[in-house]
Amino acid sequence: MKREPREIAVVAEVALFLLAATLAVAPVAAQQVTGEFGSPSATVTSKGDRLPAPPLPFGGVIKERATDSKPWWPPRLEPPKGYSGVNSGINCSNAPNILGTSYTITAEVDVPQGGGDGMLVTMGGRWSGYGLYLLKGKPVLDYNMLILAQYRWEGQQPLSPGKHTIVYDYTYDGPGIAKGGTGVLKVDGQVVDTQKQPNSIAFLQVADETFDVGVDTRTGVNDKDYQVPFPFNGTINKVTFNLGPMQLAEEDKEKAAKAIAIASD
Repeated sequence: MKREPREIAVVAEVALFLLAATLAVAPVAAQQVTGEFGSPSATVTSKGDRLPAPPLPFGGVIKERATDSKPWWPPRLEPPKGYSGVNSGINCSNAPNILGTSYTITAEVDVPQGGGDGMLVTMGGRWSGYGLYLLKGKPVLDYNMLILAQYRWEGQQPLSPGKHTIVYDYTYDGPGIAKGGTGVLKVDGQVVDTQKQPNSIAFLQVADETFDVGVDTRTGVNDKDYQVPFPFNGTINKVTFNLGPMQLAEEDKEKAAKAIAIASD
């Protein structure tokens, strides 16, 4: 049966509409959102075998009065089971979000003969961020607090050649924004440094840097310690992140929603 031009046009419009609708929901469906969509507790999982979908557009409403506004949070990325080898240049929106929460970073590495040196995992750079690395064999966790302060944990002894597990365990003093916490650096189950961190970055990770494993691209978090690209000279068997729930007080949720909306505009 021969279709009229007008009928063909209508069919084409319907097909385009269905395609657009499919693409609009595909990022959410493919990434398996858990929890109430748009709430601080919502998370999205990634298998680690592909880049996650682009960040979703802001879904809340910003008015002059907070009572008239509707807060909204994009789903927080739950990191994959682990990173291995060298993974560089990952967009900050696809990095594990350590802001406003307790977290644990675990790096399982092989240190070469002659000693280990180089970046294990980092997010951020000169203006803010963190890095877990070996410096002349010693494990270091450096937290760059918006270049206002460098909070630094360091083991006193270089790691011997062979397999080691380096753990940085951070307990956030929430609820609330930009709170401090306590960081504990461990090697093979033994505590090598413990310090109190007085404050932290509030809402957003630095947008013009990247998340890197095994190397540091763009700028470094502490130029006094190393210069980029600072590749690790051993083998990274696995790097994992264990993130706790976001700890925001009720009055902070609207502030966070507005900050995210402005950054997404």
